[in-house]
Amino acid sequence: MDSGDVLWQQSMPIPHDMSIREYLPRVTSLGATGLCECIFGAVPSARAPAQDWGDAEDANDAEDANDAVADAAVSPTCDWPRTFDARWASAWPQSYDVHFTKDPYHAPLLPRDRAVIRWRSMTAEEAYGTWRAFVGGEYYNPTVNATLDKGATPVREQLLRRLLDRAAREIKKLSHHRRCEDETAQLGGSEVKASEEGAGGTKEATVAELPSTMEPHHKHLHRHLLVSCTFTDAVHPRDVPSAVLRELHQLERGEVTVVTRSAYQEYQHQQQQHQHHSMEVYIEPGSAYFPRSVEEMCAVKCREGWFVWQAAALKGSTSQPADLLRKGMAMKTGLLYAGLFVENSTEARESPAV
Repeated sequence: MDSGDVLWQQSMPIPHDMSIREYLPRVTSLGATGLCECIFGAVPSARAPAQDWGDAEDANDAEDANDAVADAAVSPTCDWPRTFDARWASAWPQSYDVHFTKDPYHAPLLPRDRAVIRWRSMTAEEAYGTWRAFVGGEYYNPTVNATLDKGATPVREQLLRRLLDRAAREIKKLSHHRRCEDETAQLGGSEVKASEEGAGGTKEATVAELPSTMEPHHKHLHRHLLVSCTFTDAVHPRDVPSAVLRELHQLERGEVTVVTRSAYQEYQHQQQQHQHHSMEVYIEPGSAYFPRSVEEMCAVKCREGWFVWQAAALKGSTSQPADLLRKGMAMKTGLLYAGLFVENSTEARESPAV
């Protein structure tokens, strides 16, 4: 928030039950009050309360902000313009262009991944704040928040099999196309035929090498299982139902089965679960859990806490409830799916695929 002075900085948190139409006028009035302080001097009684969000004082806040200039001008503590001159002398010039196309602090020039939720570094409230600032609320904007890894779902093998079949069809089609080109070239005459005899070994070797060189590996195909995801409905951490919180607490104590991409990893987890049943287990940030008590919700592990969402839109589709997305990928309630959400494609490629 800019009140006209680089030395005057204040922050105003956004209450989770307040819309932008209610929040923006308050920020504007607080900035105007701060500008009056910078110009006319500090007046303790002129500032409107910044932390009281009661409905009874909503009408008085605007009047207090409008009277800030008049109250400051007639106050005995007003030492205009000496205060303004002192602040002006102690300030420093901007080292960047103020035009919006060159201003690094202007919103259109922010990185495109600013709306991405960083599961490893954000808490639950920080993740919700990022979602609400860029996507949430009534002013919906289809901004990508995360990347869903279908390789961490039960349909992984089925999707990989489809990708392999598609790649095999493309290789077969390419081989047939090259064979037709060779037959057409042989009809060109003896000169063309002689030239083809010199390069025939190379062509045959190229066609023969197609299945081996172009045969995609699972790691190569895994990038096709990464789908951009936009959360369209989320729940503030304070508003999560108590039944869901109880399940998440049991999950952190190791009382819930973890589904991983490797059967051996799942076996290891079950062994550790029997040995340390009463101890807290480490849950990888980005892992998702679908609670039994409320099937319309999904909780994603953050650095601290859980980000709970109710609807999301995958790439190429409209917004769908969490339970429909779960059923579409053959996931079940009461299970933790490790690494279901990743921050970028590099993180997913580094994780074990099989």
